[in-house]
Amino acid sequence: MGADDGTVTAEDEASGAIVRGERTRGPIDPDVLSNAAMRDDVPLIGRLLGADADPDAVGGLDSTPPLHWACWRGRGGAAWALVEAGADIHAVNRYGATRSARPSTAR
Repeated sequence: MGADDGTVTAEDEASGAIVRGERTRGPIDPDVLSNAAMRDDVPLIGRLLGADADPDAVGGLDSTPPLHWACWRGRGGAAWALVEAGADIHAVNRYGATRSARPSTAR
C-alpha cells in the first residue's frame, strides 16, 4: 500500500491488477512503469507493456521516460525490455537530458 493510513493508491491498484493479470480501466499510470524500470522488474515491465502501457510515457516531477531510469541505474534487463517494446532511444526529459546523460547530484 502506498499511503501510511492504509489506503490503496492508484499505483497500488494498477500494479496489483497487472500482477494478477487483469486489465485495468483507462491508461496505466506512467510512474508504475518507471518504478518497475528503476527496480529492473522485467516481469512487471512485460505485464505492463502487455497491458498497453506506453514505453515512452513520461512520469514523475521531471517528466522522465522509463528508459532513462533503467539506463541511469544500470538496469540492463529493464532497458532491453523497453527498447524491444519500442521505447524511443532518442527521447529527452523535460531538462533535455538523454538516457545516457547521468543526472547531476546536488550537494
